[in-house]
Amino acid sequence: MHLPKVFVLLPAFNEEAALPILIPKFAAVLTRLGNPFLIIVGDDGSSDGTGAVAAALARDYPLEVLTHRVNRGLGETARDLFERAAELAAPTDIIVRMDCDDTHDPTVVEAMLARLARDDVDVVIGSRF
Repeated sequence: MHLPKVFVLLPAFNEEAALPILIPKFAAVLTRLGNPFLIIVGDDGSSDGTGAVAAALARDYPLEVLTHRVNRGLGETARDLFERAAELAAPTDIIVRMDCDDTHDPTVVEAMLARLARDDVDVVIGSRF
């Protein structure tokens, strides 16, 4: 059975502390599920070491970094992440967009993917609430 590739989109602004915790969590969940995956971090002009941390993590995980030199806001960062995923994704692939501050639990992705596997569903929306 062919499993769809999962693209995880993470807009980031000053998240150097959260990234080293969050990326391994996503990798563990998706590796366990067997889905090929790519995490795309959108560094939105961070003034801390977010870009360097993300680049270092990209050596160990399937991770790509998009960089805005100056902060352009969440909307533009999310748009750029979705556009990049759309360039790479096949029609059957899955795009997951979550926050990068480690407030969203990557384990919920498993339930979301299970729900998407049903024929009657094209979109799943989750909430931290």
